[in-house]
Amino acid sequence: MRVEPIGKRQYAFGLTWSESRARKPSKQVIAGQRKALDPTMSQPFYHCVTRAKGRYALGSGIVPKAAKGKVYSYAATLAGLHTDGVYVAEVDEGQLWFCVVQGGLVAPGTDVIDKSDVVLDAVAQYRALLNLDADSTYAAEGVSIPGGAQPFDPVAALVKAKHPVLLVSSSDKSHMLLVAEVAVVVVAGVIGYHVYHAHKLAAQHKILTAEQRQQAIQAYESGARSSLASYPADPTWALAALAKVHAMLPVNYTGWVLQQIECQPASCTGTYARERGGPMAVTPFVERFGASAVQIDTQGKAIRVQLPLGFAPEEISDAFLHNPPPAGMAPADWVGLAPIHVYGMSGDPTEQASNLAQTKGGKQVGFPDLMQVNVTMKGNTPVGTVLPAIVQWAAAGGFRVTHWESRITNSAFSWTATVSRVSR
Repeated sequence: MRVEPIGKRQYAFGLTWSESRARKPSKQVIAGQRKALDPTMSQPFYHCVTRAKGRYALGSGIVPKAAKGKVYSYAATLAGLHTDGVYVAEVDEGQLWFCVVQGGLVAPGTDVIDKSDVVLDAVAQYRALLNLDADSTYAAEGVSIPGGAQPFDPVAALVKAKHPVLLVSSSDKSHMLLVAEVAVVVVAGVIGYHVYHAHKLAAQHKILTAEQRQQAIQAYESGARSSLASYPADPTWALAALAKVHAMLPVNYTGWVLQQIECQPASCTGTYARERGGPMAVTPFVERFGASAVQIDTQGKAIRVQLPLGFAPEEISDAFLHNPPPAGMAPADWVGLAPIHVYGMSGDPTEQASNLAQTKGGKQVGFPDLMQVNVTMKGNTPVGTVLPAIVQWAAAGGFRVTHWESRITNSAFSWTATVSRVSR
């Protein structure tokens, strides 16, 4: 979050936004967002909640040092003017700020400050997916948008805002207490589980013969390799897959519209839906991609095209199983900091952890822990705007993308990505 004076007020840029259609974000949700942005809960935290057409948006951010006086959200104040579109302004040399307003709310994944080329690429994708033209794009002086834009004066726009959105500065101890109480319960539960499991293993301990031991080793090695068959050797495969999808799968093709893309290291699958009144012909797809790559459902409403990628899985050697790589960053820390590094997430990431040495029998024959941690994230922005950040943040925590999916329905978009880490 960045605070800048405009006129007689201070405005914040670069908040993290999430949306709720059902109800106003609770104190627990706000406390959780604070914990996600600042796990130590030691930095000044600001937030606001706005409402439009029965939907709520929560904007939040942290700063190293609290601002003197009141701070307002620039993006939320702009959204209050109810002029939907994409807004872009220069904040520093080589850096742009952009925001998307939809239905009177700030769109998740926007209100972002980043390098000029990154922002312009994001703006282009939003315009394409939302069918926005130059009339719905607003650029401040000094900003050139390919395809054109309407002039936008960031200062003059505030004059029209009768109700600037005030940010609430929070140092509420009850928020900290709530998170602390939850943490105590979780830790107590984890300790209790491990104590119980240790006794259970001791009761089940058996002396193995040499032959039984060798069979158990082979069973564990086979089971572990099977579980990690989709763990990619190349941490950047997801970006190469995205480039191939953009190059080979047209958005519209002979009366069909691309609605879903799903990628794993081995291949990507694009699903096309027939436009209303459009032809049902599958022949153009067969001619373009080959018969073996094309499938049409029995009702003729969807065509699936498979693009081979061929990225190899990580080689799970005996040495790897005997000496897995170190864990590095704690999964909880990586998950908690993810919203700061990956713009456009909606909701909290879900985490699943499994000790393959435990579940596949490796511990019984002396193998060290082999922890597989999977984290799934979701969002409502174009996948191309977030996938590079996901890959980069995954690498920072020793994770690798194992699956990503993008959907486009009625000009609305969403994405899902799963990252995985294997360590001791």
